[in-house]
Amino acid sequence: MLPRELTLLDDDDQVYDNYVENTTDPGSTLLIIAIVVCACSLASLPLSVALGKRYLKGHIREEDDDDNSDSSSSSTENEVDDQPTALLQRPRRVYTSLLHFFVDALVRWRANRSEQHVSHGIVREGRASLSNIPHNITFDSDGNTETALQLAPYNSQQLRDMRKVNCSCKTLKYMCTLAKCDNESKRILRLAVPFMISNMAKTLGALLSLAFISQNLGTDAMVAFAMVEVIVGTSSSFLNGWIEAISSLGSQAYGAENYELLGQYVQVSFMVYTACQIPIACVWGFSMKSIILLFGFNQATADIASNFVWVWVAYDLMESLYVGFLDFLEVIGKETYTMIFYCTMAACEVGLVYLFATLTDANLVVIGLVMVTNKCLFVFLTILISTLTNWTKPYEFGLIGEFGWKNREATRAIFRTALPLAFGGLLAYAEWEVLTVFAAFLGPAEAATWAILGFVWDVFESTTEAIGDASEIRCAYQLGKGRPEMAKISAYKSMLLGLVVSIMITVTFLLLSDHLPSWLTKDPTIQDMLTELFPLVGLGNVTMTVGMVCWALIGAQGRYRLATSINMACSLLITVPLGAITTIWLRINLQGLTFSVICGYVICGLVLTVFLLLSDWEKLAEKIRERVANGELEIESFSDDNSSSSSSSSSASEKSCETEQNLYDGTKLDIDEGKEVRIELAARYKKNESELSA
Repeated sequence: MLPRELTLLDDDDQVYDNYVENTTDPGSTLLIIAIVVCACSLASLPLSVALGKRYLKGHIREEDDDDNSDSSSSSTENEVDDQPTALLQRPRRVYTSLLHFFVDALVRWRANRSEQHVSHGIVREGRASLSNIPHNITFDSDGNTETALQLAPYNSQQLRDMRKVNCSCKTLKYMCTLAKCDNESKRILRLAVPFMISNMAKTLGALLSLAFISQNLGTDAMVAFAMVEVIVGTSSSFLNGWIEAISSLGSQAYGAENYELLGQYVQVSFMVYTACQIPIACVWGFSMKSIILLFGFNQATADIASNFVWVWVAYDLMESLYVGFLDFLEVIGKETYTMIFYCTMAACEVGLVYLFATLTDANLVVIGLVMVTNKCLFVFLTILISTLTNWTKPYEFGLIGEFGWKNREATRAIFRTALPLAFGGLLAYAEWEVLTVFAAFLGPAEAATWAILGFVWDVFESTTEAIGDASEIRCAYQLGKGRPEMAKISAYKSMLLGLVVSIMITVTFLLLSDHLPSWLTKDPTIQDMLTELFPLVGLGNVTMTVGMVCWALIGAQGRYRLATSINMACSLLITVPLGAITTIWLRINLQGLTFSVICGYVICGLVLTVFLLLSDWEKLAEKIRERVANGELEIESFSDDNSSSSSSSSSASEKSCETEQNLYDGTKLDIDEGKEVRIELAARYKKNESELSA
């Protein structure tokens, strides 16, 4: 650690007032270089796609020649049949088994985070399609259905117009088609807005709480709050694997209508998480003071953090348990209520922090106790409402009626699923932790500024993640229905939408860049550092959006391994090494760390975009539909929340409704069902055609 001249003033708002930076200020050089790197990556995109297509054609030709010379090898035939998809799906395995484990863990963690949004979103999209979208149905002379139904959010005239458009991204006409605010664009927005509200409820609430603490409790308390949140987040990212396992295993048990097993999964996950959190909380409690001093902060900050960490680990425990219970409610189809519960809880938490920070003389520990109390209250209210409304009644025996550990199969399933998710979450969180350590090499003020910047970056991630989730749902839905062209159009629309939204958010952010540092802290040194970083952060938001949306779209194609491998490689080979060079070797200030993050996002976004543009959408749609037919995917499940209200209906009418749903589904077609359904479908088809012609 380099020596620092640090004068602690009596005014806690100016802890780093006389702070002397011993780093190199690059000025606007790194910003210009970052802009050039982004421009070069954008200019190289057409060339990269052309080279990729040429390589794929040559590779397929070589594989075909080998296949003709040795037709007896069935394994070779399977590999050739999957090209070029297999080439894009499975990278050549040249790594060690340990690295494979970590990659698989990160893949499972990434896929599991998107699983619930995608599954429930697809169900909602299917219901909307049943009521709003015309269907093209063909009947033979006997009244039987000859072909599967074709669902599309475009009418026949729009589809004919799109066939005339050259599908090359270079043409202005195709870009205008993508930019048109049609039904597909509205559906993506309709999905993205609720996701954005839910994600920002947490990240924006945390940022506002940090600002209130900084403005009223002082810089030392703000630094202690930020650093404790970052450090404790390391263990939380690992232990949350047991919480996230509820979504994965719970969906399977719910789909199999094994409600007792679903309750056991929730019980065992909560017990393991709590049992692991308690000893780790003790470790953080007794070592936090030493860790804060090791980062170079003063004794006052270390004392505040050592007292606050005990409250924060309790808050973290209740937060994870609350999220786990909300995940359980999402599994049973109450996703709308979970969003309302969490947003209300976050709003109340921010309001209480503001009231206690401004109207009382509360310290950081008291503020933390207020946050814990608010969390416990909403946990109690959520469980009470779920019990009074009988949402949890079918699952109560598994939740509290027996000891879940007795079911050894369920316990083993929890561990098999949670451990990879835990390591995946740790690896995903480790990048920012490593960069925080690099910032500490520059000095305590730089480490504090980087921790504050993490809260701002989380707000950006919440918006881009919402767009990625929405695009993933629409793309997966179209592929599951066997409509590769519509899936491609939806993917390109999502990329364009994400780019536009990120630019709008960046412009708004830059307009507030003169005021935002003063809102977050009263320390002039930290304000100056944040002001220097904001232009680079705005550029990083745009590059991050492109990468995250492309990652989600490739995941919607069922290629999470490919997307996660590229993301992990860019992090380990570009972001972290470049961050070490700029901070430890070149001694550049925090602009060097931000520049390394931007470069990692640019390269990752470029590679993911190339793979997305090279995708064989027809082949991918076939493979996904095969997985749906084999029961490996639940893309077409329509679990209606109102199924209980139809219990009085006769079995014949339920069978007719199910048949009609399957016909509209476009994948499960049974031509031997009752003639009444075919007559009703034909009448509805004629009605839709007449409306279109009108």
